[in-house]
Amino acid sequence: MAASLTLRAISLVVAVCSSTAEAMVVEKSLIRPTMSPMVAIASTAAIVPVWIAATRPVMSSVAFAQPQPHLCQT
Repeated sequence: MAASLTLRAISLVVAVCSSTAEAMVVEKSLIRPTMSPMVAIASTAAIVPVWIAATRPVMSSVAFAQPQPHLCQT
């Protein structure tokens, strides 16, 4: 949403320069397909830290159970 509003404001300012305006049209057409996936990804942002916090102890216990390689082998 904010990106769209920003692009709209910028396009009004640079409309007098046709090459820049044309470039913006191309860029906007390239950016538009990414908007829906970005919205879907952003909707998970609040639950990701909760999931990480819940899985970290389990992952850590598995990691600690593995034999640790020696950093300096002779």
